[in-house]
Amino acid sequence: MKSKFINLCKLVYILFLLFLVNGCFLTYYSAKVLPKGKSERGTGLGLGYEYTISKGHLIKESICPSYDQSIFFVRKGIGNKMDIGFDIGLLYMSFDIRKQILDGSKYVPAVSVSGNIIVLSNILGLGSGPGVSFQLSKGDFFSNSKFSYIYYSGSDFFSGNRYSVNMLMLVESIGYEAHIYKHFYMIPLVSIICEKNLNRDYLISGILGISFLFR
Repeated sequence: MKSKFINLCKLVYILFLLFLVNGCFLTYYSAKVLPKGKSERGTGLGLGYEYTISKGHLIKESICPSYDQSIFFVRKGIGNKMDIGFDIGLLYMSFDIRKQILDGSKYVPAVSVSGNIIVLSNILGLGSGPGVSFQLSKGDFFSNSKFSYIYYSGSDFFSGNRYSVNMLMLVESIGYEAHIYKHFYMIPLVSIICEKNLNRDYLISGILGISFLFR
């Protein structure tokens, strides 16, 4: 009986996390590529403020509590100053491969670039597309710029008509990697997400988030 109650609590907890997901992704990135065979895994949460702008006019603004930085993400070093990563949320999945192009020194930041594939979904449609990102790290501070192109298709809920949307997404993040205890790290960050479709509609989100990871 006790075991069933614990399993039920776990299920309720997981469903609670899933319902907080809003589809925005801010996977943690520093420019420090993992050594071959080393791995890290973690999760995160955030609080955001969204603005929706259509044809030059603000049509909506809202505060959006969200489980932003994925339900789960994992990275693994594969050698040659490269690593790979995968993150997953309720509404998206993303896979990337990253290459460190500058190790960094006392006066020069570490620099890495990555390419990624993203898949987004909701109950009415599906989107996917490629992206590139650029990371800088100096000491425990890092910044990440991610640019993605997504082709989205689905059905209008009211008319049943099919539709397609070409969307551009830019994510800018700044954060700090704090070593808490042994293999445990905490990363507070600030991010801005800007999305634009061909109808000239914009969605701009400012997000305060925090990641927790084991390395």
